[in-house]
Amino acid sequence: MKDLPTLGVSIKTLEEFNAPLKRIDALKPQERVQATNTGVTYKKQSPDPRVLEGFLGQAPTGTPLDNNLAVSKAGLVFSCANTTIRVLDSTGKFLFSRSLSALANELGSLTRTFDPHTFYDFERDRFILVFLNGSNHSNTEVIIGFSETNDPREGWNFYSIPGNTSQNEWWSDYPFIGISKEALFISVLLWQDGESGWDTDAIDENIWQLDLEKGFAGDSLRVKQYHELSFAGKQLWNTRPMSGALESYGPEFFLLGNRPKDMTNDTLFLIRIKGNWDQQANEISIEPVIANNPYGLQPNVTQLGGKKLRTNYCDIQSGYYFNDALYFCSNSINFSSGRPGVFIGKIENLSGTPKAITQVFGVDSLDLNYPSMAYAGAGWPDESAIVMCLHNSQNSYAGTSVFSMGRDFTPSNLVRVKEGLGMMRVLVNDSLERWGDYTGVQRSYSHTGKVWFAGSYGLASGGSQTWIASAGNEDPSLSVPQAKQLEHTAFPNPGKQFTLSFALEQDQEIGLFVYDMKGQLILHKNQELMAGEQELKINPGAEAGTYLLLVKAADGSVLIQERLVVSY
Repeated sequence: MKDLPTLGVSIKTLEEFNAPLKRIDALKPQERVQATNTGVTYKKQSPDPRVLEGFLGQAPTGTPLDNNLAVSKAGLVFSCANTTIRVLDSTGKFLFSRSLSALANELGSLTRTFDPHTFYDFERDRFILVFLNGSNHSNTEVIIGFSETNDPREGWNFYSIPGNTSQNEWWSDYPFIGISKEALFISVLLWQDGESGWDTDAIDENIWQLDLEKGFAGDSLRVKQYHELSFAGKQLWNTRPMSGALESYGPEFFLLGNRPKDMTNDTLFLIRIKGNWDQQANEISIEPVIANNPYGLQPNVTQLGGKKLRTNYCDIQSGYYFNDALYFCSNSINFSSGRPGVFIGKIENLSGTPKAITQVFGVDSLDLNYPSMAYAGAGWPDESAIVMCLHNSQNSYAGTSVFSMGRDFTPSNLVRVKEGLGMMRVLVNDSLERWGDYTGVQRSYSHTGKVWFAGSYGLASGGSQTWIASAGNEDPSLSVPQAKQLEHTAFPNPGKQFTLSFALEQDQEIGLFVYDMKGQLILHKNQELMAGEQELKINPGAEAGTYLLLVKAADGSVLIQERLVVSY
């Protein structure tokens, strides 16, 4: 690892705040609209996702929409868009709606609320909501809400963190959130008053770490702040927290960043935060990882009707942690067509020497931007994901699409989910229309291989509308029943040599296989074992990294599947 920058760390404690939220009468339910697969393009490699539910979200209250959502195991859809939240059931039936300022009104008068992000903590069965208030150094705040129950229509515990904690005239913008086992992480961009990233390099970032248990309990929060992140003398900003795909992880937590204004670059920045709440200052490190393919700043695009859409930066938009790797997607130029595309990839071997494998997904006839992705597989070694994005062309209005990444992380066709009805033209005095800042996606915690997402489409009236939908993984092997595996332990793990312990009910011949992350077999041996307790010594004889161990019965069924992390 190269020399690391010195990073500022401070700890702050917030006042206890517990704000009960009263129910309001339900309004007339929205009409449910069935989603359709309207067309596909792109060379097929993996099964196309199948569009399932599809229905309207809330009406726009500003521009851009800033769509985001979270869905509970019980099927409550918690949708955010710009300045409002809405709760629906999984058929699109309207249940509840509030403005952000009304939802958190116990914090006092919130005069300019924007950029909402929400997250469903499926292990605690609770919701998290983060949004911003104020847009200059004197009034900027980060607002954090923790639901008291698994129903977001009921009580919330709300907290406020200053958006400016320095002597400079900074304000907080553009938050992204993720969780570890213990903490909520929020990354927020900092601007100087009156400036934006296109006309200044005076950019900074705060990463906030907050105690999840205390937030859900409504207690005084423990808070840590990380700031002044830089590498090679340049500030890092627009970093993204990486939550766990199938379960939360920790105490080490990962964030990922890049160079979001560069015309072309192949460097990603892996940020690790280690430690727990008992330590006054956590260890934070920044490691550059060189990708095998570059990303780059995408152009603004032209709608059918002539007005241009703003595509923002080539920043990381979404991602997650899964099996010692980070999977992610970002805005980018598609270098072959010159149009915006989706830069997608993974950083493998986080516990050893990280390696980035990337590509740009593009369609020659379409502009693709603001992607989000969620895991859609059935567990390791299935790497399946579903990616949603916004699409546009000069021949069709802006809408929402999805594509799959298969179990070996290769792409499917693009499936166009919702087509636009007209040209977006809200900003009549501006040559650039705000297309969006981000979208939202989440895997379903009640149906394997299914994800929910929130996108948008252009309206005939000139505005834009939230579109909420779900899509399913169509890989036929996803539904193949898996044999029950044997209880086992592999110790030490990480390690150089391992002892695998398990028990057999009868005499049996087994095959032991160890694969690297490319699927190449590096160790294989067969053994005749007698019934009873077993201890097998395993020496992969391989370089540091992550490997897959399989123990199979004579009929080929998998008795044991385990991840081995080789370290020296």
